[in-house]
Amino acid sequence: AFGLGLCALRQLLDRTSFLPLGCAGMKLPTSTKIQEVSEAVESASDEASVKMKSELAKLIKIRDALRLKFCEACWRATMYALMITIGYQSLREKAWWFPNVKEAFSDLGNGPVEKDITLYYALSLGFYFQLLIYMFVETRRDDFWEMMTHHLVTIYLISVSWAFKEHRIGSLILLVHDVADPFLELAKIFNYMKPARPWSDDVSTVFFVGFMVSFAVLRLFVYPYYIVRTCQIEVPQYVGCQVCLVVLQGLHIYWFYLICKVAFTKVFFGDLNDVRERDSMWDKKKWAEIQVHAMKNTSKNK
Repeated sequence: AFGLGLCALRQLLDRTSFLPLGCAGMKLPTSTKIQEVSEAVESASDEASVKMKSELAKLIKIRDALRLKFCEACWRATMYALMITIGYQSLREKAWWFPNVKEAFSDLGNGPVEKDITLYYALSLGFYFQLLIYMFVETRRDDFWEMMTHHLVTIYLISVSWAFKEHRIGSLILLVHDVADPFLELAKIFNYMKPARPWSDDVSTVFFVGFMVSFAVLRLFVYPYYIVRTCQIEVPQYVGCQVCLVVLQGLHIYWFYLICKVAFTKVFFGDLNDVRERDSMWDKKKWAEIQVHAMKNTSKNK
């Protein structure tokens, strides 16, 4: 139910908030303006107009992809920020808070589940179900199957830990994974705005550095040392969960390799782009050329 509810909420926020914000932030032309320019270009059949038609078709495709990706990033940044806030507020005073992770296994499977942890679990499970559903709607990236594996493993771990009342360690795993992600989504948001607003490049770089550092610390040190290691010592009988935890660590290493590739490209070539995405950025110069050509065609037809 939470997953379907979040799908509906996302559709609402996309239409009322994220899409208008994206069009304004990236200075993308409206659908009406696109239609006007398209009609003007289509009305001519000379060689230059044929070339412009092809370029316009490419720009429309890029525009639609950017609108979708901007909404994706806004939604994820909002949800991760919400889940981090709820998770941190729920866990910071608990006896099993870091570094006392071993306490999460004391009195295992007994006692009631706290209401704040229940809310955190329900929201997280619904969110990952929603992400799984939207994988077939959103922009398809090169790590599609790795991300699919991540979501399925996460849903499995959330469900099993809840069923066997292992919510203490489960909630710590969720929070460790959530913290880095808002930095990535905010870096994407400002990177998409870069062609229209050059200052956003520096902002995007700052958020990307925050993402890279938090990812390295939390997923390559805190997670294997405090979570995986403790689980292997305290509950070695849960083989299925142990395997899933190791699979997640393997994905972390793979994704950190991609993160390093992005950082390398930024340092040596000045571009901060997601290596998993193949779509181009908005070309405002090309759009200006097409508009000028469309205006000339309109003047000739009058």
